[in-house]
Amino acid sequence: MGLVANWNPLKGVEYFVRAAALVRERMGEVEVVFAGARLATHEEYARRVDDLISSLGLRPAVRECGFVPSVAPVLADLDVLVMSSISEAASMPVLEAMGAGVPVVASEVGGVREILAAEPENPAGVIVPPASRKRWPRRSWTC
Repeated sequence: MGLVANWNPLKGVEYFVRAAALVRERMGEVEVVFAGARLATHEEYARRVDDLISSLGLRPAVRECGFVPSVAPVLADLDVLVMSSISEAASMPVLEAMGAGVPVVASEVGGVREILAAEPENPAGVIVPPASRKRWPRRSWTC
């Protein structure tokens, strides 16, 4: 599972980390992929997220790509893209994942619902409340 976002509090990286820990706890082996820059303007935030990764025991499962000029190779390796933002207009990684046929779990912010559920009978992903620890609904979807 992966997150394509710079390490910025608005991207909700800590919520992705918590969700990844829950998935790993329930499923066992899972790779947690981060593609995005650690911003100099948010160094303290990145330190807190790093501490959370370590405290949840995720460090061995983490693959950090840093800034990537193209997300296509990252998306090709993912089984699911997570968009954990707490504020977003329209998420480019969600659109890119849809284009690559990668299922999406995304927080309901901005226009994400309209993007993922453009075809209600055939949604491109699952929508969850932002900043939520609630259990994700079990749904099947096709991409």
